[in-house]
Amino acid sequence: MNERQFGTDRLPAYMHAPALAYVEEGKPPGDFLYSLLCNDLRGTHAHADTANSLALQAWIWWLGDIPMEAQGSKEKVAAWIANGGLTGGKPVE
Repeated sequence: MNERQFGTDRLPAYMHAPALAYVEEGKPPGDFLYSLLCNDLRGTHAHADTANSLALQAWIWWLGDIPMEAQGSKEKVAAWIANGGLTGGKPVE
């Protein structure tokens, strides 16, 4: 899939791969991204490094680009991971 499809081009470059892997393959994200996806503002802030703190507006836009089923609560994130994301856990070629 093209990175632009999910708006990762606006995010810190080193976060493109983990963000796409979560959406496409359901790969478990790190603490920052997990907190963001679970709608945990305190956790998001606590786990953000400087680049991600500065990019929070871009992250919010990114949330608008990904499926609603992939975000919003711990339960939704767990289900997305268990189901393997958009591809059922198969790597995107």
